[in-house]
Amino acid sequence: MNTSKILDNQEFNNKSVLNHFIKEYSNKNGFNMVIKNSNSKAIYYICDYKSDNNIRCNFSIVAYHSNLLDNWKIKTKTDNNHNHNIDLDINNNTLSSQSFNKQNLIDNIILMYKNGFKPSFIEIKLKNNYPVFKNLISKKFIYDNIRNFKKREKSR
Repeated sequence: MNTSKILDNQEFNNKSVLNHFIKEYSNKNGFNMVIKNSNSKAIYYICDYKSDNNIRCNFSIVAYHSNLLDNWKIKTKTDNNHNHNIDLDINNNTLSSQSFNKQNLIDNIILMYKNGFKPSFIEIKLKNNYPVFKNLISKKFIYDNIRNFKKREKSR
């Protein structure tokens, strides 16, 4: 279901009500929105995964301020399509726990690499253990982290 049309043209009397609505809406729908930029005319919200270099989710919402009506109106800039899994229990999957899990994921890549496992096996194993990061885990991601590990080891 494309819920972005539901969001379009909704109006809010003030910025705090708007921000509260965006937070509630995104949490209820299994993702997290953050403010990328704001000024007196507009607030630009992006999916929290936009800043992740490996995921770069393009979902975004803009709220425009009307001086004439003195209100805020929402417009979605993209379809409500995220290129990552959506966690319907987002309260238990906060960004800090996702960052922690991502670091665990990278640590597991290095551990399995040190134990002689091939990247194809590592990929299968990690996709089963970290379903939240299923779209992130690829052979390229694994090779990149192994290469970074080797560089760190070489510089020591």
